[in-house]
Amino acid sequence: MKVCFLIITVYLVGCETKQDFESQLLNTSKDLLLEVKRGNSTDSIRLELAQLDSTKLEQLNDDTSKLTFWLNIYNAYYQELGKRDSLVDLSIFKEKQILIANQFWSFDDIEHGILRGKEEYGYNAISVKHLDYRIHFALNCGAESCPPIATYDKAKLDNQLEVATNWFVNSTTEIDVENKTIRISEIFDWFAEDFEATIEIPELIASYTGEDVQGFEVEYIPWSWESSLGNFREF
Repeated sequence: MKVCFLIITVYLVGCETKQDFESQLLNTSKDLLLEVKRGNSTDSIRLELAQLDSTKLEQLNDDTSKLTFWLNIYNAYYQELGKRDSLVDLSIFKEKQILIANQFWSFDDIEHGILRGKEEYGYNAISVKHLDYRIHFALNCGAESCPPIATYDKAKLDNQLEVATNWFVNSTTEIDVENKTIRISEIFDWFAEDFEATIEIPELIASYTGEDVQGFEVEYIPWSWESSLGNFREF
């Protein structure tokens, strides 16, 4: 009986430590983005992230934790590394210049390999298990057409992503009922497979705008790559 009690106690302590570390990691990602927003130095936080043991990232063991952490990381680091040129330089997304857990990552690694779970990137151990198309309304790549930047919190993530999606769809969609046409962001064309794995795009538009657009002709609004850093908003 004493042995069993000891085993159970050690197990519980181990679980508590893991949960505590996950909470710490999520808070670090949030703090990083908040300090970027405030225009403060992020050197100490980035050093902490750089020196993480690589196995620690695997302790983000559910999709909500992974989304929270990596959305904040992506948005914070783009604000740090993006240049204030007139246009976004598309090469920035492939450059491995984000140092986390003693490894350099690119924005594409984070977006496609982790947040979209694309197997060809080789991050299966830390990537999401189920794609949530709403990430496309949360990632900010520094362009004028990008969704605004929010600080994401695990406890509120589902509601935050829902509000972000609702805001983006309603602020970018143009519906012409008389001519039965809708103009929507080009993001729906780029990532059609992500949306249609869950919901047909006309149904998605209808669910957020309240307009029945089934059978409407779809046109895509060209993406503006004009640089627009510092576009923060709270959801």
